[in-house]
Amino acid sequence: MRESEIAMKNTITYRQPFGRILIISILLLFLGCAGTTPLVEYYTLTAITENPDAATEPVQPKSRPGTNLSIGVGPLTFPKTIDRPHIVTRTGTHKLNIAEFHRWGGTLHEDFLNVLCENLATLLQPHQAEPYPWETYFKPRWQLYLNVRRFDGVLGEYALLNVKWHLTNRKSGKTMLVRQSEFKEAVSGADYEAFVAAQSRLLAAFSREIVQAIFKL
Repeated sequence: MRESEIAMKNTITYRQPFGRILIISILLLFLGCAGTTPLVEYYTLTAITENPDAATEPVQPKSRPGTNLSIGVGPLTFPKTIDRPHIVTRTGTHKLNIAEFHRWGGTLHEDFLNVLCENLATLLQPHQAEPYPWETYFKPRWQLYLNVRRFDGVLGEYALLNVKWHLTNRKSGKTMLVRQSEFKEAVSGADYEAFVAAQSRLLAAFSREIVQAIFKL
């Protein structure tokens, strides 16, 4: 065998294990980086309990037998800044933080609407509350229109709900009440679970205000 062929063979033999080592190293580096990526965590709002705390439950007069106080809830609108899968908080007056690894289990729109209906049904017992669009068999006396302006806050500090809403009598079509409400709730911890729990308490406070308004009407 000529010297040039021997040299070429040795070079190929040398390069092959070096190439394998390089490929394996790249793969190990990739897998190591992938292993450190945080897992996405999912959250949901929660409704009030069947027996709300007496200190926060509104005093409700008894409705006359046969009175229909059922309510259809919606349409509901959110600003695009918070109508997304990610939980949104604020880090400044003009700055938002969109949490890549902390998201709503479903959609914020659906979660907000369903929990609000659960709260209202609990507080208005035995009257019902159904989300928009409701089935044809449901005949609510009231319809609640909602335009949420803010549903965010500062992680570890507070959660805030600002919402414009109005109640319409379904039979007459007359708007009976127009109001803008704002609620602020302290957050009991520095994590997102505590923040979402505070948002649930905001919904509970808002639900009580709606029920109080219905009974006054």
